[in-house]
Amino acid sequence: MNQYQKKVLFIVFTIIAIIAIIAVVWSLFISDNEPSPGGEEPGNSNPPGNTEDAFSTSITALNDYDEFFTVSSIINDYYEAVASKDVGTVLDLLDVDYQTQMGIAANNVFQMIKSDYHSATYTPMQIYYNADSVVTYYFVNGYLEDVDITDDRSIYYDQVNFLAIVNKNTRHYAIVPLADNLDIEDYAKSYQLVQKDLEFNTYRVVNTTEESVLITYLNVFRDLLFLDNERAYQMLSDNTKKLYNNWQDFYQYQEEIYDYIPSTVFGFSKKEENGVIIYQITDAQQNLFEIYENKVMDFQISY
Repeated sequence: MNQYQKKVLFIVFTIIAIIAIIAVVWSLFISDNEPSPGGEEPGNSNPPGNTEDAFSTSITALNDYDEFFTVSSIINDYYEAVASKDVGTVLDLLDVDYQTQMGIAANNVFQMIKSDYHSATYTPMQIYYNADSVVTYYFVNGYLEDVDITDDRSIYYDQVNFLAIVNKNTRHYAIVPLADNLDIEDYAKSYQLVQKDLEFNTYRVVNTTEESVLITYLNVFRDLLFLDNERAYQMLSDNTKKLYNNWQDFYQYQEEIYDYIPSTVFGFSKKEENGVIIYQITDAQQNLFEIYENKVMDFQISY
């Protein structure tokens, strides 16, 4: 295994560990978040003015940590079922209208959808949705990394898109794989939203912390140093970009940058300026890093 492959595998295992930590934190809250027999959470009834059948068609960017990473968890559950070739679960996860449209059945599902994955991890970068709606459509753009440990290789898929449809009262949901290379915002705003009956699958809300989100940001940047170095370069703040002549110069230092950027957070503070949240992060060596967050997963990094 060469040095590059070792770094990529280390990054992947780091991200898996972070997901596991979030899952442990989440499990501590499960008893409080379980829907009651009537379908509502204790102490979490619909907001004032919101009825049981509230439905909105107005599309906006999702900017809530818990909701964003809950959608991420839903899509990663889909990839887990696909990679394990679990026909019944995959059919339950796929939207029934999508199955009808594509002619998907139990005997051809893995010929109709991409399924040749080993250990795939999906990272959403943008999500648009119809807020304040019981039946909620999440239009998701992100990237996928598939690691084949037996072959010592990692495959990167950029611009992977999904539609996840959920019912926030019953917590049932369905998945629709979308074409790659869509402008996900334009697609979401032109999509014909309709009320849907969702009968299968149950999602649980992921409860995040600011620290876990910052760790995710740091590791996404480290991940992209090797998977998509030009994209990582575009994540730099303007001042940090001045450290390099251009992207090609930045590329020459990817290993040194990877070793310098921490994978965990020792401490952090936060402030807001002109609608941008600025996180100042220190690592165990008291090095200072800054993350400028416009919205969830839309950030620049400074060092």
